[in-house]
Amino acid sequence: MTHSIIYKILFGLFTVIICIFSVSGYLFVQNDKELIADIREYNLNSAMEALDARLETSLQDSQRRMQDTTNMISKNSSLFLLNYDTEGLKESLAFDMERQEIKAIKIWDANVDQLFLLAYKIDGLNDGEVDGKIAFGEELPSTFANFTQLKK
Repeated sequence: MTHSIIYKILFGLFTVIICIFSVSGYLFVQNDKELIADIREYNLNSAMEALDARLETSLQDSQRRMQDTTNMISKNSSLFLLNYDTEGLKESLAFDMERQEIKAIKIWDANVDQLFLLAYKIDGLNDGEVDGKIAFGEELPSTFANFTQLKK
């Protein structure tokens, strides 16, 4: 009889201990899940901030290079514009347009408020990429509407 009481008490204590370990384990797992979620969110935010900073730097560099390019083109073109040398200007623009970033150049004569010269690349217009041959005309094709425009 004393053995059965001892066994009943041990069984009850064993059950209580198992319940305590189970509850502790469950709480520990839940705490780990929250910690992992917090670490994941922190890492994601850190990565996004780093990417945003890199994108901002890259955008500023691109804008600076584009502005430098427009300054260079305006300086190279000024002599031809003063002399109304359209053929010389075409040669100068053809050289300037060898740069991949340049898709088209529109030169506007502000004194008479009209187009002086328009040059654009014509190969591969349907693919969204332009490269190769240069055309001169009066109107820019509609495929160039999506590109960024800079004015000088």
